[in-house]
Amino acid sequence: MDPSPAASAKRFPSIGNLLFTLQEAFVALLPYLLLSAATSVLAQGFVTYQWSLGPLQADTVMSTAYVLRGLFPLLLVISIAYHLARAHAMDAAITVLLSIVVYLGQDALRGITAQPPSHLPLSALLTPLVAVGLLRAVMKLPFTRVVRYRSMNHHVAAALNHGLPFTLVFVLATAAMMVIHFTLGKTAAGVTSMVGDLHLSNGALLIANSVISHLLWFVGLHGNNVFDLLVDSRSLEQSLFPNLSYYKFLDLFAGFGGAGAGLSLMIAILIVARDRHSRIIARTAAPFLVCNVTEVLIYGLPIVFNRRLLVPFVGVPLLNTGIAYVVLAQGWITFNGRSTSWITPIFLDSYLMTGGLRAALLQAVLLIVSVLVYIPFVRRFSASQSNRMLRETLASRLGIEGDLQVRQGASFQQAQSFILRSNIETQRVIELITANQLTLYYQPKIRASDQRCLGFEALLRLECGDGRVVGPYFLETLELAGLASVIDLWVCNEARRTLNAWDVAGFHPHVAINLHPDTLGNPHCIDRILATLSGRRVEFEIIERAFATSPAMAEGIRRLRASGLRISIDDFGTGYSSLHSLYHLDADTIKLDKSLIDIVHTERGYAIYRAICALCKELEFELIAEGVETEAQFVLAKRLGVDAVQGWCFAPALSAEKAREYAVAHG
Repeated sequence: MDPSPAASAKRFPSIGNLLFTLQEAFVALLPYLLLSAATSVLAQGFVTYQWSLGPLQADTVMSTAYVLRGLFPLLLVISIAYHLARAHAMDAAITVLLSIVVYLGQDALRGITAQPPSHLPLSALLTPLVAVGLLRAVMKLPFTRVVRYRSMNHHVAAALNHGLPFTLVFVLATAAMMVIHFTLGKTAAGVTSMVGDLHLSNGALLIANSVISHLLWFVGLHGNNVFDLLVDSRSLEQSLFPNLSYYKFLDLFAGFGGAGAGLSLMIAILIVARDRHSRIIARTAAPFLVCNVTEVLIYGLPIVFNRRLLVPFVGVPLLNTGIAYVVLAQGWITFNGRSTSWITPIFLDSYLMTGGLRAALLQAVLLIVSVLVYIPFVRRFSASQSNRMLRETLASRLGIEGDLQVRQGASFQQAQSFILRSNIETQRVIELITANQLTLYYQPKIRASDQRCLGFEALLRLECGDGRVVGPYFLETLELAGLASVIDLWVCNEARRTLNAWDVAGFHPHVAINLHPDTLGNPHCIDRILATLSGRRVEFEIIERAFATSPAMAEGIRRLRASGLRISIDDFGTGYSSLHSLYHLDADTIKLDKSLIDIVHTERGYAIYRAICALCKELEFELIAEGVETEAQFVLAKRLGVDAVQGWCFAPALSAEKAREYAVAHG
């Protein structure tokens, strides 16, 4: 086990984490969006077809739908603030409360509380970003801590210590948002004036509507509503063709299924997507997309901040607009002037407005074309969410060939937010490994009796372009993505190359290699390992839970031992360790975890360490103490019967050449 990977921990770019946190916030709103979408469709049905159900009248249902949709900005503030607080280990309740107060405070100051809440999406997006950013900065100031956390109940202390920062940030954030609104208001007025001065034709305005509204959707704002705020688009209510307005033209032929021709995106996902997340979202959104309600797909997939789907999301409606305009200009399709609701499904709406099937046939052609355009983009997006694709990419970068079984189900069985963050972070790790040099360092194992070097443990390191050598802080990300086996096979191959080079130099040490439980449970991986290292002076270090997790892992361990390779139990004394398990462990060596030697200076820690050592020696295990960092720890470990030690007291992990030199000097 690497004793100090945390020492070189490194964070991914903050802008990437921010985007993923925002995606998480939008995804978390899915239950509300489903309710809101269903209520909107029902309300339009009541209004359009004059339904009634006892006291449930059209105006009642429409008012309910309006109220629900109006909650979106406030719920977005809450969701973003919560996810930002969680991402930065802040008090979630206080952070959410502060964001709400700032949001409502600026609303009151601007005197626009009577305006429809859907006109305030940008405020909902920016307010928690500003409030949380300021709160993080202010909380670092020393004068903000009023009481010590140890002096009273933690929650009470946290509330008191947030009192002054809460007030200060409220003032600063509200002022900042007022400045932002003033600037945006001036910008919007300038855009409106500029558009008016340009005297754009209705056709140009139609294209601008499509592009700008879809770009707004991409950043999480209601594109159509915000566009209407920026530009006076009432002229689009005029006729483009006889009995067909510009807006209705968009509804019929460019935006079936809502923004981005969402119905075609859904079909493309169901045809080619292989990741479960995308397919589940597509199936969930299907009934709403049929009624041209697209929010479930936009916020659930999500399309928000999804660069892989930006081009088709914006481009498909433009392509449909061009094709449909050319066809309608030929006069092949005429419209009867009948009006239909915006929730009327594709094909039915065109039939009702034309009384024939030609318009429906055109919609079908556009739907097919749209699906074909989306398919390659969806395929790439789905691959980026797939563990298999990540595994193959990593294997390719590390030169590991062959079909490797990856741990299935780990990603989707976690929360939706974990999927978004985990897959992207895994891609970043792969890019990090590609941009730098993955290598092995070797930490000496020292015999306690005479302090001579017995062998080494192979430890993963990353040699950066600037000359730094850092620990494998990224391993947990790869393990959670089910990619541990790829790394293990690379380590085995690299260790073999080092052993071959040492053989040429007449140097023949024992080398220990860590194996993940997923690797042990994969028969194909065991085959590859045996073919690579069978007959070599190699020992495999395995955490104890690998013996208890599954018969497949136990079989993998049995095959390694049967081939003459030694087995060592790593990190004993933590996690799954139990006295009963010592009876069943089929191993040669026990490695006592560093956490045990760290407490050996205390009376109870010494008693525990002494008892474990005595028991392991009685059962005839070879005993190695990990994490020995001081002379005093070494003396105690040696006194208690440890056979060998490993740690910075003698040597850190060394490059292959320096490891050989160390062994020669201490052999």
